[in-house]
Amino acid sequence: MKRQNKIHAICHAEQPARQSFGADGCEGSRNHKTIFLAGTIFILILFSYPLHSQSILNLHENKISLKSKPPIDVSGIKPDLILSVTGGFSFPLADLKGDLNTVSSKNTATSSRAYFEQWGFNAGLQAQLPVDKKSRLRVTMSLIYNQFTNSGIDSSGATSIEPNLNFIQFGLGAEWAFTSISDITPYINIEANANIFGGSINFTDINSGLSYSADYNPDTRYGFTAAAGVEKTFNRTFGGYLGIKYCMANVLGKAYDPTGARELDDESFTANGFQINAKTISFVGVYLGFSLYIRD
Repeated sequence: MKRQNKIHAICHAEQPARQSFGADGCEGSRNHKTIFLAGTIFILILFSYPLHSQSILNLHENKISLKSKPPIDVSGIKPDLILSVTGGFSFPLADLKGDLNTVSSKNTATSSRAYFEQWGFNAGLQAQLPVDKKSRLRVTMSLIYNQFTNSGIDSSGATSIEPNLNFIQFGLGAEWAFTSISDITPYINIEANANIFGGSINFTDINSGLSYSADYNPDTRYGFTAAAGVEKTFNRTFGGYLGIKYCMANVLGKAYDPTGARELDDESFTANGFQINAKTISFVGVYLGFSLYIRD
C-alpha cells in the first residue's frame, strides 16, 4: 500500500513537469513557425523588389519614349548637295531708309540724301556644297531678289511719293555648322555679293491727280552678307532653317552721274550748293528656308 502511494506521489510529482515541458515545447514550436513565416516574407520582399523596381523603370522609360522622340543622328546621312528655297522680310538701315516728310520735290538736294525706304522682302534660292566628311563646312551660292518700298507725302504736302528700290543679289561664300550629330544645329554664314540695282520713284500731284515716274538706270555694286541661324533636319530628305542676316550692298562700286540721269548716286557729290555724303545701302533681314538633301 505504501509502495502504491509512493508511485502515485511520484506520478503526481512528474505530471506538472510533463505539463511544463509540453507548454515549453508548444511555445517553442510557435516561435519556430513565426520565425519561419517572417523569414519567408522577408525573402519574398527581397526577391520581388528588383522586379518591382524594373517594372517601374520600364514604365517610366515607356512614358519618356511616348512623350519625346530621340534626336536624329545626322552624322551618317551627310548630303552631297543641299538645295534651298528661302524668303523673309527686310528692314532698311543707314541711308536706305528715310522719312518722306523731309523731302521736297522741288529741291533735289533733299531727295538725294537717302533712298527713303521703309520696309522690304527677300526671296530666292541657295545651294550648299559640303566639303568635309561631317558636312560642317559648306560652300554656298545664292540668288536672292530684294525689294524695298515706301509711300508718303513730301514736305509741301502737295506731292505723294512712292520710292521703290530693288536689286538681284548673286552670292558666293561659306557656311559653318557647329555640330554634325544633332538634328538641330546653329550655323553662321558669310557671302560676297554682286548686286544689280533697279527701281523707280513715282510722283503724284495730290491736287490734280497727275503722276509721273522716274526709273533708275541699272547699276551694279559689290558688298557682303553675314548671317546666323538654326537648321533643323526633318529626315534624310528634307530640312528647314530660320535665320537673320545683315547685308551691306554697296561696299565697292559707288558712283555719281553728274548728267542728271536717275542713278543710285551713292558717291559723295554737291547738289544746289549742298554737300551730299556718300550713301550706304544696308539692311537687316529675317528669313525662313526649306531644304532638299541630295545624295548619290
